[in-house]
Amino acid sequence: MNVMSANIWLPKNRRRDEIFVERVSSVMIESSWENLTDTAEIVIPRKTYFSYDSLHEKLKRGDAVTIALGYNGELFKVFEGVIAKVVTDAPVRILCEDYMYALKQIRVNKSWKFASLKDIITDILPSDYNTDIADITLGAVKIEQSTVAGTLEYLQSEFSIYSYFKGKTLVSGKIYTDNTEVVNYDFEKNIVSQGLMYKYADDLRIKVTAESFNADGKTTKVSVGDGDGVESKLIYRNVKSESELKKRAQDDLERMKTDGYEGTLVTFGQPFVAHGYTANLTSRDYPERNGKYYVDAVTTEFDSSPAFRRTVTIGKKASA
Repeated sequence: MNVMSANIWLPKNRRRDEIFVERVSSVMIESSWENLTDTAEIVIPRKTYFSYDSLHEKLKRGDAVTIALGYNGELFKVFEGVIAKVVTDAPVRILCEDYMYALKQIRVNKSWKFASLKDIITDILPSDYNTDIADITLGAVKIEQSTVAGTLEYLQSEFSIYSYFKGKTLVSGKIYTDNTEVVNYDFEKNIVSQGLMYKYADDLRIKVTAESFNADGKTTKVSVGDGDGVESKLIYRNVKSESELKKRAQDDLERMKTDGYEGTLVTFGQPFVAHGYTANLTSRDYPERNGKYYVDAVTTEFDSSPAFRRTVTIGKKASA
């Protein structure tokens, strides 16, 4: 029988020694490359660890926190970040955010006549951050009365450039490209339930809007596909010809229009999975639907019922 295990670690700081919390009422973690900030909520019985007076002193906004979960004492780190808020009810709720929290506090007022993504992030990010940034030329960009996190949100909304933390490294402009991890799911063995729908390519209606930001500062933009379809924005670099951009967008559209699953599946706490992983789905009953898909989001739930589950959101089909 598997016994669920948890460890909440709050490292030593100038106010107190390090704290380890092993008994929790529940933990919920939401993680996705689309959301900019990963979040976690930890619920603990207050009387188990803190008196009312010590709670306010020992747990403060900005304190570092790491969450590890697992079975039978074999723990895996599932979240690292800082405390964003402490709700001092009984039980105590500790609301956490990943390292994007600090970037919401740093102000930005800056403009660039011609810049790459790397130029912008290097200029606005403190030098002690680790980064993994795509080679993308953007041209002129102006940011007023914002923050570092707000700038990243602007890049997401205007240029479809997504940023997120992977551990302590800020990743920007890269989705699926760096992860090589594969998680295996068998419909008849380790999937608790599923809300997946199998869709055929002929049924999919997709509109691709493609933009190319060129070294001369000019932008080329085209749209292909179904005018009333779900829009997918794609960013290219230095594709100056409209006809060439349209061809590349059409090629990507055809890759999107493939038979495959979309939706979510609920799994046990193990195996570990994170967004960007490739989920290898297999079925004895429907082998023709075996396939590999990128993971877009993971919600982790751990509670004293007891239950340890992950809700995995399946993204686009991965290459074989």
